Amino acid sequence: MKKGIYLGIDTEFTGQHPHKNGLIEIALLVLDKNLEEIAHFETLVIPPEGFEITQESMNINHIDLDKVNAEGIDYEELVKKMTRFVRKYFENKPILFAHFIPMDFAYLNYIFDSVGKNNLFWRELIGHSAIDTKVLANTINLQLIRKGKEPMFKSTSLSSPGGLTDILGITDYEAHTALGDIRATRQVLIKLLDILEEL
Repeated sequence: MKKGIYLGIDTEFTGQHPHKNGLIEIALLVLDKNLEEIAHFETLVIPPEGFEITQESMNINHIDLDKVNAEGIDYEELVKKMTRFVRKYFENKPILFAHFIPMDFAYLNYIFDSVGKNNLFWRELIGHSAIDTKVLANTINLQLIRKGKEPMFKSTSLSSPGGLTDILGITDYEAHTALGDIRATRQVLIKLLDILEEL
């Protein structure tokens, strides 16, 4: 069963600060050495009481908080399920990929730490190897600028109008859902790698 090489992560939350706002949805995507999907995990998540909800974030993800409270799992259960999932599909620590990975990393690091599992997150489960599609897109822009050309990407947002999915022609996904966005990120990753080969 342990065939995974790459682990994609996407999160949806109630704001931009993991200590003040809560994670409410997460999706994980397992890819093999050819970047083909072999498994996924997704769940709604109930943040601890007292976490703030920003309208700006909720306007983006459109997640129904009543549904979160009815169907979601708490942070402790999330850590257990994530751990089982990653250990099932990975012989070694995965190479992470995400779009703007610092945000996903910050939330997950905080969550694992909040349930007393910070060492598990860093030392046993996730590690430090990561690929950020936002960084790749900016790297392509930098290479083009150095060659005296116009940057390819005016915006390195994933799914905002004029963002990477628009520019790269990726349409078959549900934007601002964790699973939809990480599957789109996989497609973006493949297309960006192809572009980098041609530069």
